[in-house]
Amino acid sequence: MGAHPAFRLPTQELIAQHLKFLPGLPPSTIGYQLIDHAGGDFWPTITVLFNGTGQVAALPVPAGKYNAVLRGLKINQHGLGPVVSSGTVEVAGSSALVLVQ
Repeated sequence: MGAHPAFRLPTQELIAQHLKFLPGLPPSTIGYQLIDHAGGDFWPTITVLFNGTGQVAALPVPAGKYNAVLRGLKINQHGLGPVVSSGTVEVAGSSALVLVQ
């Protein structure tokens, strides 16, 4: 399988339509969602979280059931295990977490 089309949106209009930054994130963190099968991706929603601090951070994400596909240095497009958010998820220091729905 090639790269996910959600990460290769070719126009400003598609980016504006499918990219949603997550509000209320602490300093040195970034979070966004690619929504509505962005670029024709088979994942309806992709949540990408980056923690640039050296410590674990609780980052706000919409409540729901997710599947982690990237956690730190581990990646598996079929999933690394379920993640249930009641409004926040923990992201290890100096790492990334990618969740899909």
